[in-house]
Amino acid sequence: MFNGFKDWLHKRFDASEPISFGTVEEQVAQNQVAFRQANAKDADAFEIIERQIYQASPWGRVGFLNELYHRERLYLAIMVNQQTVGYAGMSFNRRQLDAHITNLGIMPNFQGQGIGTKVIQHLLEVAQTQGMLTVSLEVKQHNPGAQRLYERLNFELLRVRHHYYRDDGDDALEMVISLPVKGGKGWQNKN
Repeated sequence: MFNGFKDWLHKRFDASEPISFGTVEEQVAQNQVAFRQANAKDADAFEIIERQIYQASPWGRVGFLNELYHRERLYLAIMVNQQTVGYAGMSFNRRQLDAHITNLGIMPNFQGQGIGTKVIQHLLEVAQTQGMLTVSLEVKQHNPGAQRLYERLNFELLRVRHHYYRDDGDDALEMVISLPVKGGKGWQNKN
């Protein structure tokens, strides 16, 4: 019996293969958008997008590279006309069965077109297939657009993390969504 438990434990917490994502192409508003697994070659584009959004680079190229090489991370590159227009990242905590959206950035001229919604839906699907029970994230208190996006996808406020962001001292709203068990009913957008 103990050997069976050890085998189960090893399979549960020691992912033998990195998390993977193929390429998904779909029409989003006026754009044909491709979502594909990011690699180290994407780090420079991610940093450029980050600077366009924040006028700084909180993560920077090295931060993105560290994430891209981590086995328990998945980053998606968002492509329109073979140009990288955004990215999204997720970490996986197999002990707590929580996936955490670490980063999401979309070029300003592509925001508000549904691309953020689609990439988060893809991340939620991956988290569910990986056996996660929840997905969590932090969002700046002074970013109502992002908050509305997460609320439409049924994320709920868990707590406020005061002075969370180093760049401006803004508070973070920690939000979470419970995922259905594999094969269960999926999440629905709020209208």
